[in-house]
Order: sequence, then C-alpha cells, then structure tokens
Amino acid sequence: MLAQLTDPDSIAVLLDTFRPVTQPAETPCEPPETLFGHYQARTPEKVAVKQNRRWSRQERARMKELHAKGYSVTNIAAQLQRTPGGVKRQIDHMEGRA
Repeated sequence: MLAQLTDPDSIAVLLDTFRPVTQPAETPCEPPETLFGHYQARTPEKVAVKQNRRWSRQERARMKELHAKGYSVTNIAAQLQRTPGGVKRQIDHMEGRA
C-alpha cells in the first residue's frame, strides 16, 4: 500500500477518483409561517395535563402530604400531573415564602 502512495502514477489515479461532488441546485427555502406579514408564535405544548388549571383542596392536601414525607418536587409534580415549577410555587406559598 505504501508503495502505491509513493508512485506518481498511483497518486494521479487516486486524485482522479476523488473528484468533489457537484453542488445540487439550490432549492428555495420555505417562507416562515406568517399571519398578515407577522411571524406566528407557535404555542408551546403542555408539559403537564393540569398545567393551567386551579389547584383543588384535595390536590393541595396531597401535595402537603407528599412534601411532608420528603418527596422531591419532581416526584410530587409527576404524581399530581403538574409542572415542577407550579408545585414549587405552591410549596413556597404554603410555607409563607411567597
């Protein structure tokens, strides 16, 4: 193999076989989603099922129970189907920090 790379004829053959690929014709990009000339804001998907609902008394009681047992905020959020941020805010509110 080394002998082939030092031979000038072999190098010419190698260089001949590796020609750069021609660039494909540029395809026009799709225009951004606009509404009346303005960009549309894509609505974020919900992180939790009950993300935008009010907390019921049963949910708050369950949250207090789980928090007292030492569950993490993410575990409480998963069990109550809420976002971790919402659970943390409720805990802060419950403990008088907010």
